[in-house]
Amino acid sequence: MALRDIKAEKPTRAEKRREERKAKADTMELSVGQVVDMRESLIKLMQRPLPVLASFRLAQLANALNPTLTVFQATKDKLVKELGAPIEGSAGYKVTEANMEAFNEQMAVLLKEEVCVPVYKISLPVTLEIEAMVLMPLECFLEVPGEEVI
Repeated sequence: MALRDIKAEKPTRAEKRREERKAKADTMELSVGQVVDMRESLIKLMQRPLPVLASFRLAQLANALNPTLTVFQATKDKLVKELGAPIEGSAGYKVTEANMEAFNEQMAVLLKEEVCVPVYKISLPVTLEIEAMVLMPLECFLEVPGEEVI
């Protein structure tokens, strides 16, 4: 093995710092249902003009949640196909009445499944005007600087 090969295997300082930050990163257990509920709120909030750091952290959160959302949708689609029938004139499937109870039971189990996600605290500007319903699913990730919790 050449000397340059040994050096290439050794992690750089930046890689070491990145790994240390990952190891120290706070994580949170959420149900798949909570992650699914956050999707629309994230989309709406990301469409608002926000300070650069808030936008960055929102993007980080969206990227962290996306794998769970992708797997959830694929699992749901597979379940609909298994318990459903083809929709005439479409490539889609619809759960049949006879299988609706089984579908709901299996979806309930899926939505209760716990996943671990990194915590990105997002500081929103006090002047942001947005509906409370949009912020509610994201509450555990949000901070409003200078505001006291009542």
